[in-house]
Amino acid sequence: MTVKVDLAETLPVDKVELCIMLSNALENAVNACGRISDTKRRELRITCISRPELAIGIYNTYEGTVVIDESGLPVSRDDYHGYGTQSIRLFAQKYGAVLDFDADGTWFKVRVVFPPSPPTLKKQNPLTHVIALTFRYDPQIKYFSDGMYVGKITLCRASV
Repeated sequence: MTVKVDLAETLPVDKVELCIMLSNALENAVNACGRISDTKRRELRITCISRPELAIGIYNTYEGTVVIDESGLPVSRDDYHGYGTQSIRLFAQKYGAVLDFDADGTWFKVRVVFPPSPPTLKKQNPLTHVIALTFRYDPQIKYFSDGMYVGKITLCRASV
């Protein structure tokens, strides 16, 4: 897993809502990676930047076919799933962000790009925190009939 984060101290979105959106997208990505039979092909990348605009990208490998519907959202294969994707869409709409889901046969991509911050949200001298995180993913995921999984992502190193 590769994570690159370069965010300004002040963001144009609610931090709790941002965490919920990221949680939904990451859960989907981890689930898709967990379904790949060859554990060496499991890869997950996360990029968050805030210059010039806040942009978030979550990219994961997958197996199988992904169908994107006419509204641009991926179609869930399971009943009672897809709520996380709907939540991501509503979050993007609330903040006027451009949301893009794409699947090319190897990589599934979620990209959210927000419009420039209104002047009231920008600080005169914004501090930027660059955080580098390295994760190790335990591929021993067990699936249950209700679609839940058990897995482990361990933070190996963090630097600021």
